[in-house]
Amino acid sequence: MSLYDLDDNSRLEIIVNNQGEVCVFNFDGSIRSGWPKAIVGRAQVSPAIGDIDNDGLAEIILATFKLLTQPPYTDSSALRIFRNDGSNFSGNWPVYYDSNYFNWDASPTLFLNKNNVDSNFILTSQNGETINFYEKSRNVMYDIYGNVKWQSHIITSGNAPSTLVMGDINRDGRLEFFNGEQADHFDTTLYGYSYNLQLLNNWPRTGGGAGKSTPIIGKFKYGNELSVLANTWSATVDSGGFIYGSNYDGSQLPWSPLRPIGLVYAISCADLNNDGSVELIAVSTRTSSETYLHIWSFPGIPYSNEDFPWPQYGHDRYRTNQFGFIPPDDPIGIQPISSNVPLRFTLYQNYPNPFNPVTNIRFDVSGNAKREMSNVKIVIFDILGRVVTTLVNEELKAGEYRISWDATNYSSGIYFIRMTSEDFSDNKKLILLK
Repeated sequence: MSLYDLDDNSRLEIIVNNQGEVCVFNFDGSIRSGWPKAIVGRAQVSPAIGDIDNDGLAEIILATFKLLTQPPYTDSSALRIFRNDGSNFSGNWPVYYDSNYFNWDASPTLFLNKNNVDSNFILTSQNGETINFYEKSRNVMYDIYGNVKWQSHIITSGNAPSTLVMGDINRDGRLEFFNGEQADHFDTTLYGYSYNLQLLNNWPRTGGGAGKSTPIIGKFKYGNELSVLANTWSATVDSGGFIYGSNYDGSQLPWSPLRPIGLVYAISCADLNNDGSVELIAVSTRTSSETYLHIWSFPGIPYSNEDFPWPQYGHDRYRTNQFGFIPPDDPIGIQPISSNVPLRFTLYQNYPNPFNPVTNIRFDVSGNAKREMSNVKIVIFDILGRVVTTLVNEELKAGEYRISWDATNYSSGIYFIRMTSEDFSDNKKLILLK
């Protein structure tokens, strides 16, 4: 099941797919006009959803196939795109797969550029024929016209690879892609691909997920680069499961692997307690009656959409599988900590301080019966008094807030932060040490 505001009317639709059909429900539970749509075979993975042609209305991208009881065991495998009213996106779709490839466990994923539809793409991981416990798989990137932009082939060891997730983990301006697979004999492999779907140097690595357990991408260490985390679908009785953390060069993070109790089914990340540090969350089971929730904290590493481009299965809470999508009810930038009404405006000292490269800034916005909203402005200055960046410049309700400043692109030195609102003004000194 996925959620999306398909027609941009500020109300969510519910998208579900099943054997033989895909259906869209309105927010009130009624079936949307034009749905359900019949499909050949099944669609057993969630779709990708987004406005691929920039017309203000979203499309649904769905991988389907028909399962047979005799070789070649699959037929009519295709990638389909439906408009919000259930009609086919264009005459170029569906795109049918050749050579008996199909999507068993991997959802399509989507990249959108609002300034240039020709750079939009749909990414799929397709598995094919199994020969002597090894499986022919391929990764294919399509443009919105159904053309193949990039393609690569790979031999995997038994099971279908998982969904390809994406993020620019080395911060070079180009996306990388990652997925995992696990054979029946518990070998685990995590694959890393460049923007053109070629294997990265020093990849694949140990520690891939499998099935519907996808890797996540985020900033789990100090510095500029991101990392890839993936759980395996294997565990030992004495030490538990595995969660691996890998850098762009294939090396492991210092704590990798984590060994939680039981078999790990899924991982995700968020700042659960609004303390300015990201948490890693995992769910595992040891027996049919034992389920565990695990949480690890990474002190001093704040959560942001930019630093955590693929934080969970399906990318986001709506399960859009769309890179960069932010649910409209998610807080962005300014994080409300509490709705308590402070007695006065306050700018707190940033923490950590000194810092490198990210620091957190807390502030309180006062209010009264005559004034529910206040214009708040928070600006960073360098030591010469020049404006470096404006963090906040908007109307805010009374409450307690926090915002982060990422100074990756600024040089070491002394900076000042100034908060102004109504008749309030205060300054704090920040020290950036690199």
